[in-house]
Amino acid sequence: MVGDETVWFGIHPKHSIVKAGAWAGAANFGSALLSLAGTIILSRMLSPADIGLFSVAFTFYSIPSMVIGPGLTAAAVQAPNLTPQQSSNLLWINVAVNAALASILVAVAPALAEWYHQPALRMLCNAFAFVLVLEGFATQYRALLTRAMRFDLAAKIGITVGSASLVVAVVLAWFGLGAWALAMQAIVGAVADRIALATVVSWRPSWFDRRTSVRDVLHFSAGSSLTLAMHMLYTQSQSLLMGRCGSVSDVGFYGRGQALFQKPFSQVIGPLHAVLLPALSARQRDPDHLGTAVYRANAVLYTLLPPVAIWMMISGSDIAGTLLGRGWEPAGQALFWFALAAIPGILFGTLYKSNDAIGRPAWGLGIRALFLPMLLAGLVWAAPRGAAAMAAVGAAVEWASAPVILWLLLKESPVPHRFYVQAMGECIATISLTMLAMWPMQALLEQLGLPVMARASLSLIGCFVAALLIARLFPFGRTAWLEGAALARRRFQRTGMKPA
Repeated sequence: MVGDETVWFGIHPKHSIVKAGAWAGAANFGSALLSLAGTIILSRMLSPADIGLFSVAFTFYSIPSMVIGPGLTAAAVQAPNLTPQQSSNLLWINVAVNAALASILVAVAPALAEWYHQPALRMLCNAFAFVLVLEGFATQYRALLTRAMRFDLAAKIGITVGSASLVVAVVLAWFGLGAWALAMQAIVGAVADRIALATVVSWRPSWFDRRTSVRDVLHFSAGSSLTLAMHMLYTQSQSLLMGRCGSVSDVGFYGRGQALFQKPFSQVIGPLHAVLLPALSARQRDPDHLGTAVYRANAVLYTLLPPVAIWMMISGSDIAGTLLGRGWEPAGQALFWFALAAIPGILFGTLYKSNDAIGRPAWGLGIRALFLPMLLAGLVWAAPRGAAAMAAVGAAVEWASAPVILWLLLKESPVPHRFYVQAMGECIATISLTMLAMWPMQALLEQLGLPVMARASLSLIGCFVAALLIARLFPFGRTAWLEGAALARRRFQRTGMKPA
């Protein structure tokens, strides 16, 4: 158990963003390795139908889990001055709402099983209702870890819990439990995570006190939760409609393709976004420092993520064939569209977080709601046509809504508009030119007859080299290189070493 309660409350601590980001990156890297190992191993032990059935049940858990939990977590992190009683009130509100949502999930589980013609879906939904209740007890503990920027503790918890739950899933899959192997992985992980959080965080919640107001925190939470829930509906509606209008095997292909796409992206986006909210919230009353932090975060995002997106677009089939084995080719075909749909998120990610930090988390929600009918109509058309068609519809809607969302996010934002638009334009140009440079190289690698793994590895290296060189043609890219060189120089000076 770490420290007393004063460690977790009060005003935001001023920690080093680089140090916190390093720990967040380590936590994310360890979790991603475990998740990738689970994806590879379990994809070879389970059928696409098993994975698809689990994905449908998991979707009915993931959407209600976004109704209040992440919003209350973000609100607790963003609050300028948080008290122990406020955290206690937020925890019991979270538990009550999650328990009500879990009851609804249990009540509708028989109808869902009949709707999807999958009797096993009923018990899977009941299992995830239990996980939903456990989640209500955990969110405030995670919020306190994030607020205090104790990503070192989060790393240890995530890796330990992830390892234990993966072992359980592999053993159960070996004994032929199918989708229940994945469901038990989630249940064991939720129980172990709750125990670990209570062990390392010294705070203990008191009973709900109506005299302690949490109105401001709930106001922020409402906007943040609605935004997250809308995002989950956007990203998970494909699985729901494909399971009904297509087949659960297609859901399995789609889910595994999405998992392969998310693993490398999460290595950068996960730790950066985890650090950005507390870091930007600590600077919410200082627009100049806030703008500088956003600028540096963009330099990281625009340098590291475009090469990964390009690699996914040109090498999707090789990636799926190498990691998942034969029979998973449709998952590789969907990777192109997942990567294409991710580019607006790369461009707008820091802008979303800067709006969160200054108390405007719901900006962009109305545009999401406006484009939701277009997305659902396209998905109904694409569901019988397979995973790649569903991913293509999602990418088309993301790009159609991007200009309007950008305008809304920049409206009254403290981030300089001209700088942000110019940086985004340069990033898009870098991606386009790198794609043009990499297609001939990919064709050459295929003609040489290299093994699939060697071809995918060389393609990844080529994407990074080409993107970094092309980025230097533009002002923002050159500045990002200079920022990186200056950071490395400062690190060498602190250790008493001289850079070569």
